Amino acid sequence: MPCWRKTGSAVWKTLLTFYFLAISCYILIVVQNNYTRILPQNVPQSMTQNVPQIVRQNVPQNPQNVPQNDTVPSVTWITMGLCWSGNAQILGKNEFPYKEAVPLSIQLWNKFTPAKVIVQIIYSDQVVSPELVDYRDSLEKLGATVFLVPTGEDITCVQKSQLIRLLAHYFPFIHDNDIIVTADVDAFVMTEELYKPLTLDRKIYLYRYANTLDSGFTFMMPFIGIKASLWRKMFQNYDVSKDHPEKGLVGKGLPKMVEYYNKKLNFDSSWYVDQNIFSHEILSTGLCSLPKNHVLWEKLKIDQNLPKEFDDRKTCWHGPATFEDCNNASFERNMKLRYHGGNCKWWHFAPNERYPALTSKFDQIMSGRSENPLVNYLMKAAKSFHQ
Repeated sequence: MPCWRKTGSAVWKTLLTFYFLAISCYILIVVQNNYTRILPQNVPQSMTQNVPQIVRQNVPQNPQNVPQNDTVPSVTWITMGLCWSGNAQILGKNEFPYKEAVPLSIQLWNKFTPAKVIVQIIYSDQVVSPELVDYRDSLEKLGATVFLVPTGEDITCVQKSQLIRLLAHYFPFIHDNDIIVTADVDAFVMTEELYKPLTLDRKIYLYRYANTLDSGFTFMMPFIGIKASLWRKMFQNYDVSKDHPEKGLVGKGLPKMVEYYNKKLNFDSSWYVDQNIFSHEILSTGLCSLPKNHVLWEKLKIDQNLPKEFDDRKTCWHGPATFEDCNNASFERNMKLRYHGGNCKWWHFAPNERYPALTSKFDQIMSGRSENPLVNYLMKAAKSFHQ
């Protein structure tokens, strides 16, 4: 047999193999449509609380005391919290490397977005250790604004690290037309597409709106963006009188705030306290809509006089399912997100993953290897087959 016929036969066999793989991907993605969900990162733990010393904070200055209005350029701030003194003690989170995740996450925000990162580190020791000071300095060298905040009384270190993300709007260097976005330290940005919704003219940006719509869960903390001017109208029951935001110290009023919302919402778990409170405040603005029969209207005790199902396209961005996280828990889920969304927008780690998994994914993303060319080819082939 002539050589070219043998070669041609091999080529066709290879192409047919890829073709059937593409069809398999299509069937996998289109026929099955269930989602795998990853729980939020933190849960309170029982700890002995002391009153530690107050340390130096590098607080960004409000240049020339610029007035709080729309005449200054808007800045996007990513707000994260970290408990330095321990991890949550359930779901395998007690060994997750949250401290190691923070610098990697900061670098990815810097690479793919113009946003600036705020990290509030909660500590329970009476004396700030040299290790913590060095850690703070290392984050500041990456461009982050970092505050060391004592845990205080009547709240755990982990819970305070969750809730303190809701208080960034008190910092005087944040202007009314800035956008503040809540994030988890183990949420890794993978593409600049994640930032694009924040360029739309909205008041609220709910990245995982589709998840809430489908599951009945409260709005997930990674990621929720809100204009600072609107943040400052929310959480009116929070007592800021004992805080010193000009020094980077907020959060003393959190125990009372949790007590207030617990009486109002009757929390069934300490796990979702931050999300329950935040979701209640978001829906109470009257700027974001859900179907009138959605469970959150009743669960979160939203004022019955507020509109429920209405056109909120000018005020609230609804994140589609393609803005869900990719993760190592479900290859099928990742394939669906790539098929329907073109790529993975961000990566979320499971509690049982360790530092090597973080650095491996970080290196892939930073070097542009987070999307496999072969997988992309198969996705395109599957779409062509569908069309």
